[in-house]
Amino acid sequence: MIRHFARCAAVLIGRLCLSLSILLLGVPASADWVNLGGAEVAPNIAEIHVDDDGVRIVLEVFVEDIDIFSDLVPSEWWASTNASPAPEEERFARFATEGISLRTGEGTILPVEAITVERRLRVDRSSPMAGKIDPYSGRPMPKAPEDPRVLYTELFYPFGETRPETLTISPPHDEDGTATVNIGVIAFHGSVPVIDFRYLSATATLHLDWADPWYTRFDNPNLTRHHKYPRMTFLYADPHEIRHEALVRVRDAMALVGHDVDGDTLDTDQAQALSEAAALEIGQRTPMTIEGTTVKADFDRAAFMRIGMRGLEFLQPDETVDIDADILGLIWSAPTDGLPQQATLEWTWFDGRAPDVAGHAVDAAGPFLFPLSPDDPVVTWTNHFKTNPYPDLAEVEVVRNESSSRMLFALGGMAALGLGFAAVSLARAGHNRRRNALIGGAVALVAMVAIPVLQQRQGTRVPELDPEKLTTLTSDILNNVYRAFDFRTEDQVYDRLALTLDGTVLEQVYLDQRSSLRIERAGGTEARVEALEVSNVEPLDGAAPGTLRLRANWVVRGTVGHWGHVHSRTNAYEADLVLAPVDGAWKVRGFDVISQERLM
Repeated sequence: MIRHFARCAAVLIGRLCLSLSILLLGVPASADWVNLGGAEVAPNIAEIHVDDDGVRIVLEVFVEDIDIFSDLVPSEWWASTNASPAPEEERFARFATEGISLRTGEGTILPVEAITVERRLRVDRSSPMAGKIDPYSGRPMPKAPEDPRVLYTELFYPFGETRPETLTISPPHDEDGTATVNIGVIAFHGSVPVIDFRYLSATATLHLDWADPWYTRFDNPNLTRHHKYPRMTFLYADPHEIRHEALVRVRDAMALVGHDVDGDTLDTDQAQALSEAAALEIGQRTPMTIEGTTVKADFDRAAFMRIGMRGLEFLQPDETVDIDADILGLIWSAPTDGLPQQATLEWTWFDGRAPDVAGHAVDAAGPFLFPLSPDDPVVTWTNHFKTNPYPDLAEVEVVRNESSSRMLFALGGMAALGLGFAAVSLARAGHNRRRNALIGGAVALVAMVAIPVLQQRQGTRVPELDPEKLTTLTSDILNNVYRAFDFRTEDQVYDRLALTLDGTVLEQVYLDQRSSLRIERAGGTEARVEALEVSNVEPLDGAAPGTLRLRANWVVRGTVGHWGHVHSRTNAYEADLVLAPVDGAWKVRGFDVISQERLM
């Protein structure tokens, strides 16, 4: 008993010494969807990769938890401690049972080999919400440990001669089966992500689908991925268009159109051919109606995506497409004049792999789920808005001060008096009759000529604006310009810009500056402006008569909602504007973007 206690104490002291020695190592200098669980910043991280010949686990062990994983530490690292570790073969056999253990459905414990063991700094996987306050619970979101040092290991668990149908994965645990250490885990079968980052808090069984890894899954429903449907369809109702969007697995799209290639990937030409064929076939299989009339939506764009830590991530044009893991996104669009009252989409592509399809109707109020099946294949969007959530554009009215209005009123009174005086004079007899008539007529004539002239000058004269009104005017003008780009047809955009832009600047902004003002994200999608804030407006010298020359700074936040995900982007701008009153409305006669900066 005493010898056993002494042995345990020696091992414990050795582990503590080892942890201390690693703690003293020097530290080198340096969407869509957000995972709110915090597992991606857990102290310990395990990336599990199931391949044809075995399981590879990339493990990052937090420096303060090294004692729990001390069986993985190389023998030579123990030299600086007073402990005497067991032989490496014995320690790895113990880790395969008591550390991270993998057991087949037949009960066989897979052996483990260490490919790499190194001192490293943890990979930064922090989400944008890490450390911020959860708006629902009011508590801080999890963030990674401040100390970035980890024991980095690459482990391999070979299958041997037979690939298992199931794998039971166990973390280090106590007698009750509860994990003794926090491990954030993510799993892949081949290139397909099986789950997003989750906590491996207890033993879990993985069911392997070797024919199609997309359908590999854990028995624990909490261990899953956010994008789990092989096919999804969306009916978007925007103020100027109805859109049909579809997400389908590349493998399913290839089967639909009869494309067959050698290997597991598509090159650029093969991907292009697949997207064109799939867009034609799926477009024909998904009829759309607006206000009860069948419409032929125009194919808009295609994009290939991959499931990542931030949701669906767009592939670059030169990237190869993974047949098993990647997803094809397609968009069709039908322009509308305002928001219609109803639109429908019928989905007719069902088979054994996808007997049910997730359908969605999406508008400004949010998404509405429509589970689709062969017996109920229609997504119906109905306009339930009491007031239009997307009001149309209007000219920015020139607001005059009261003294100008009183001047015109006085001139009108003078004209009336003059005409009255002339009329009375003509009616009177006497030697002054002719003179009075001439005087009255002259006064009336002067007033009638002066009023239109003054009115015209009043309509083109630049009113005096204090800083607050100047900021409001600039904000109204810019909002009009940006909202014009929300329209989808070229005629619609041009006509709306004409409400605010005057003369040659209309074509300048429409053709030249449009690329500077648009907020675009990967996949060629133009974002809709949700918020615009003017931070500074300064009048500039050198303005031509009847114009106002300004330098403005503003920040604009745009969002784009496609394929069920909303992404945001924020840009900052500086530009010189020339404004002029034209027929009672402000018009832009000069628009020069000086700088543009992406903030997030």
